[in-house]
Amino acid sequence: MLLVQKLKHEGQVMTTPTFEDLDETAAVEAEDLDVDVDTSGAEDEAEDTTDASDAKPAAADKPKKEKAPARPPVADGYVTPVDFAKILTDHLAARGASNKNGPISKENPVPPQMVYSYMKNNQGGKNPIPVHTDPSLTGGRNAVLRVDEALAWWDAKDERIGTSKATKAEKEAAREKAKAEKAAAGGAEDITVATEPVGEIEEAE
Repeated sequence: MLLVQKLKHEGQVMTTPTFEDLDETAAVEAEDLDVDVDTSGAEDEAEDTTDASDAKPAAADKPKKEKAPARPPVADGYVTPVDFAKILTDHLAARGASNKNGPISKENPVPPQMVYSYMKNNQGGKNPIPVHTDPSLTGGRNAVLRVDEALAWWDAKDERIGTSKATKAEKEAAREKAKAEKAAAGGAEDITVATEPVGEIEEAE
């Protein structure tokens, strides 16, 4: 249409346009049109497509691996000092035992530090707590306890302590009795010596 108008404007007569004229007209129209084509959207779309295809699956989609235990388990029948403290708490609670804080219970348990202390400091004594350090039993730990023998040792220890306290109390009572008897005997002699010269006291007796 622009070509036709242009020719009319120049005073030239235009016959019915042919297909070739229409193609030329379209070409002129395309050249005359000064339109900026925004290709940023296409680039963004291409980038989005690339990002979507390259996107890594979310971490939540990955199957979680189960954590392996930090150390191998100890042998059957053996326990760590911490586990033995829990077993010992139940054992002593059933016996009605007490400590400085009152009756032993889950609310007042045997502290693991006490078990560790006996394992470390009692080895040079007459009756050390039996510990086991064989790597095939410990599972990589320094030492473990066998439940049955450790409980038996603990009961024997408490019995020895109880016997020792009873024996000490008996000896203390015997000393106090002897001291009292000696004091009474010494006091009677003093009284006799002091009262012999006094006749009134003898008459009163």
